[in-house]
Amino acid sequence: MPQKRKLKLTVRRVTEALQRSAGLMTVTAKRLRCARSTLYEFCAAHPELAEVRRAVDAEIGDLAESQLINGIRRGDMRAVTYYLSHKCKDRGYVFRQEVSGPNNGPVEVDVNAADARQVLAERLFQIASRMTRPAEVEEQDTKH
Repeated sequence: MPQKRKLKLTVRRVTEALQRSAGLMTVTAKRLRCARSTLYEFCAAHPELAEVRRAVDAEIGDLAESQLINGIRRGDMRAVTYYLSHKCKDRGYVFRQEVSGPNNGPVEVDVNAADARQVLAERLFQIASRMTRPAEVEEQDTKH
């Protein structure tokens, strides 16, 4: 049975594979016929590949944005909603709701520390009373 020939990784081969694979490391590793961990180690040893990955990511981001804009131009309401909620927050297109007190003032919360401590102490006592210490369990077992 012929042994598979191991292909040597080079910065040039990895760069080309990253560009053809849209920067996806698993796909790049398959193209290069190496383990993903090997590819990550190679990239860590060659810092110039970090810039290649950033450039590929930026290119894919630009492509995604252009497709989003195309969707908006076609009247795709999901694209419109997405764009407005992410890019036009300053115009009020947000999904979160703000809560305010009377006359748009702050929400006032009155917490009495003594009451909170009392409630906490009672709750801890309830929990502790349900727990049995191991020594008490042993004593009960030997009495029966």
